[in-house]
Amino acid sequence: MLTTIEAEIDVNGKVTFLEPLKIIKKRRAIITLLDDEKPMKQTKQKNEIKKVKNDVNFRQLEWLKANREKYAGKYVALDGDILVAHAETLPEIREQVKNRTNIFIVKVFAEETIVSAGL
Repeated sequence: MLTTIEAEIDVNGKVTFLEPLKIIKKRRAIITLLDDEKPMKQTKQKNEIKKVKNDVNFRQLEWLKANREKYAGKYVALDGDILVAHAETLPEIREQVKNRTNIFIVKVFAEETIVSAGL
């Protein structure tokens, strides 16, 4: 799950969080520097969250396109555009990533495969 926390960064690179941040283990972060010195309004925050999510989704899709044939028929687990696990079945891959968060799991199909999911 992505979390957005408002912070200020001074000219020396010191980061000061403007709201409480509680984490239970080491986490990666992407920092987006804003042009505006004023605190973000709620709508700006939502737009920034969407931009981060869209970037992550784009990188995941690009990884899937580039690696489709290699992992066709398998489940893959991605952290952004980084492969963290692959397996033949969903239970196997879920077991492999059970202690990780923010993982995208998907079954990879060969390019010529037609997938039907409905009517």
